[in-house]
Amino acid sequence: MKHLLMLLLLSAHTSAWQIVNDTVMGGRSSSGIEAIDDYIRFSGYLSLENNGGFASARKMIRVNANDPINGLELEVRGDGRQYQLRVQTDQNIGRASYAADFPTTANEWTSVTLRPEDFYLTFRGLTFSDYPTIDFNRTQVISIFITDKQTGPFQLDLKQISALN
Repeated sequence: MKHLLMLLLLSAHTSAWQIVNDTVMGGRSSSGIEAIDDYIRFSGYLSLENNGGFASARKMIRVNANDPINGLELEVRGDGRQYQLRVQTDQNIGRASYAADFPTTANEWTSVTLRPEDFYLTFRGLTFSDYPTIDFNRTQVISIFITDKQTGPFQLDLKQISALN
């Protein structure tokens, strides 16, 4: 069974997203988020200059699920590049996030299912091997990242994120 988890990504909600790019560390990547019809578009330019190489958009959320969440399903349309969904929960130490990579098909809407075993704990490019399994019911922040080390424009459309029970 699945239900809409936290967002129907409509125009009124784009102001709740915060852009965080490698410029915080001297990089030159750029990105933005905009509402188009019933989805949001995360797009920009990924640069590897000055040790850069990431662009992201994040949103604080509140999970209102009574039942345990056993995974997430994203409805996305991409550009053929690989993206990453990151989830911060109240179980994380510091600002570490659980991350799961997912591919996209150029110009085609697809569903991406991410289960707890698809997520690993990461912080500033470091990956940790000993960490608790993600508890989606404790989600506080959700982020979309591109870190695929390919210079150039990118575009990811995101229609919804659903919880899987």
